[in-house]
Amino acid sequence: MAVSPGRVLLAAGGSRESDAAPLVAMTLAASTDSALHVVHVGRGHPPWFERHEGLVEWLRQEAQGCLDQQVAKIEDAGGIVARTHLRMSGRPADAILEVSEEIGAGFIVLGGRRRGKLRRALTGGVSDRVVRNARCPVLIVRGARNGRR
Repeated sequence: MAVSPGRVLLAAGGSRESDAAPLVAMTLAASTDSALHVVHVGRGHPPWFERHEGLVEWLRQEAQGCLDQQVAKIEDAGGIVARTHLRMSGRPADAILEVSEEIGAGFIVLGGRRRGKLRRALTGGVSDRVVRNARCPVLIVRGARNGRR
């Protein structure tokens, strides 16, 4: 008997370190007959950006481009994306958790960045926060570091 999470949520920022995450999420979704959703959280901006519509639109387009790249990576490999989600405000971890709740995700796949132990201890991180607060299993996919896996 196969176990199906129903919906897999990929949250990958598009960094070189998270390159493998889209393919891992695609494989997980396909092998469990689950729908694949992709979320990207754009860079936050200070309130004064709102007075400059061009800046806000530029950030939105940049974020949409990153989301589109993740989808293209999946589709180029033969995967199917059920739905995309673009968030432009709030803390990235909170936005990922919010989308996870909205869609009823059974699994979250995160593209993770390698951070130093001191920095991670002082500031936490998106992955740490998602793992601690998600209501479903979370898989963190870290890519190569300095050419090594």
